[in-house]
Amino acid sequence: VDGGVDGGVDGGVDGGVDGGVDGGTGGTGGGQAPRILSVKAEWGPGCAQLEDSDLTLTVSATDPDGDDSLLVYSGALLYCSPGVGPDAVSSLVCNSSSVVDGNIIVTDPQQNTNTLSVFFIMCEDSEI
Repeated sequence: VDGGVDGGVDGGVDGGVDGGVDGGTGGTGGGQAPRILSVKAEWGPGCAQLEDSDLTLTVSATDPDGDDSLLVYSGALLYCSPGVGPDAVSSLVCNSSSVVDGNIIVTDPQQNTNTLSVFFIMCEDSEI
């Protein structure tokens, strides 16, 4: 299933993103947690399983009570380096036989966070 949820194939999501991810945690400054709206994976030309392949990861998020431009992005994907962030667009190199998975974390200036567990099929562009 393209864009499947919780165990789906080709860009699935553990936790769902229907209109944003709920369940963010409060920070030291109070306020609302950021919302992750989507994550897009685009593989570079010549991508091949079990070979170093370029991945551009684009995270779309919003801060309901602040300036979206102040959000900080972080996280890690298994079989990929470097980590995600600190900006909304990350360039990574991945090497996997099938699935690349991990967590995307978005933090606002008040230290409120939201985390999304994601997985992508190696060399298949997708958006969740």
